[in-house]
Amino acid sequence: MGGDGGGSIRIPSSCCGLFGLKPSRGLQPMGPYLSDAWSGAVSEHVLTRSVRDSAAMLDVTNGMDCGAPFPVKHEQGFLAATGKDPKPLRIGFTCKSPTGSPVSQECIDGLNNTVRLLQNLGHHVEEVDLGLDSEQLASSFLTMLLCNTAADVVGLSQLTGVAVNKLDIELATRSLYKIGSQVKARDFLLSQVYWNDLRRSIGELHNRFDVILTPTLADVPQPVGSLYPSKADQVFMKLLAIPGMSWLSLKAGIVDKMARDMLDKLPFTQLANMTGQPSMSVPLHWSRDNLPVGVQFTAAMGGDALLFSLAGQLERAQPWADKMPDMCTDAEAGTSEKVLAPHV
Repeated sequence: MGGDGGGSIRIPSSCCGLFGLKPSRGLQPMGPYLSDAWSGAVSEHVLTRSVRDSAAMLDVTNGMDCGAPFPVKHEQGFLAATGKDPKPLRIGFTCKSPTGSPVSQECIDGLNNTVRLLQNLGHHVEEVDLGLDSEQLASSFLTMLLCNTAADVVGLSQLTGVAVNKLDIELATRSLYKIGSQVKARDFLLSQVYWNDLRRSIGELHNRFDVILTPTLADVPQPVGSLYPSKADQVFMKLLAIPGMSWLSLKAGIVDKMARDMLDKLPFTQLANMTGQPSMSVPLHWSRDNLPVGVQFTAAMGGDALLFSLAGQLERAQPWADKMPDMCTDAEAGTSEKVLAPHV
């Protein structure tokens, strides 16, 4: 199971050679304790080895629950869609990072190989510029994350009866709470205005293209711990306990820099969370070191069945269920047992 608020179904799917689809906003119920999460960014679903299992699960679980904010009827037919090839699709692709960060050659190779596969299957594929403002994209996503984390921490305090400063939470979470508590309501609402602008501009793009293709990640799977806060970041997080430091960090632009650094290797997935579109990572490429590298397909709102149909076609053309990362010897642990590569 996964809750995808910025890529948390698609990112681990890409890193583990799995199939992962984030459903359209509102398609999956989130009650009874939530109506939505992270300002609508979060969609819940599953990570699976086969397209079939993901579609079958969505057939069962989708639809409106009691008191849900969106009038979504329960649908079936996602599983059936996986067995039927789509008509020739208009597919726009880009390997340009929305945040301007570099993209590794392996991810570019994975995208190019996928383009050739799609062309061989009869689809029309052409390069496209998404026309995104990288600074505003990163900043507006972080603003949502900060404000919702601050609210979540307060909610946790109320639920447990433990004061916020006594909660046993990670340093990074506490830092997000402190900074998010300083964000003005005006700035949060302005970030949501930009999200609407994104929905409109990407919606217009889908008048030309049925599906948008990008890498899922900007790099191959990273060693465990490599994305944790650096020592310098940890020192900064501890300094936020000093009165006034949270406000000062916002004014000085330190938080915006942290947002860009955080999204450097994960720049492609957040857009679909902000717009609400369905988006999937498909394990179609493996690196020279035999690491899984996913490619991402995003459809217009409500295009979940279309994605399943395309995924089923791709799975039949280039199966992945039998692929596994190379086994290696865990020399550092002092054992000769074969284990999965630690960076997978």
